[in-house]
Amino acid sequence: MPVLPKKRYLLVEITGVIVDEKSVKRLVHGAVQEFLGELGAGKARVSVKAFDSSTSSGSSNSNDSSKQRAIIQCQLDSLNETIAALALKRKYDEKDVKITLKKISGTIKALGA
Repeated sequence: MPVLPKKRYLLVEITGVIVDEKSVKRLVHGAVQEFLGELGAGKARVSVKAFDSSTSSGSSNSNDSSKQRAIIQCQLDSLNETIAALALKRKYDEKDVKITLKKISGTIKALGA
């Protein structure tokens, strides 16, 4: 009987100009592919499971700046590399963006999102 690879779920906060779930998916996949390359990104099997754009920052210096939350799934074996790839992403469509890790869990329910 084959053993299924273990997964981890990351609750992240995205600060910057992201308007929809499609943009978040492109941002996440682009960050992982830039840092890990195609082979590493394939092994990490990163996917965006949920996105909440309703979280806005109350006191922002820029009218475009907002905070959104996303739940990202990845393989346990590639957890550290995935976190590093997301943390290193600074630009998206020539605009500043920041991805901050809030919580890691083995289930989506435990994230409390």
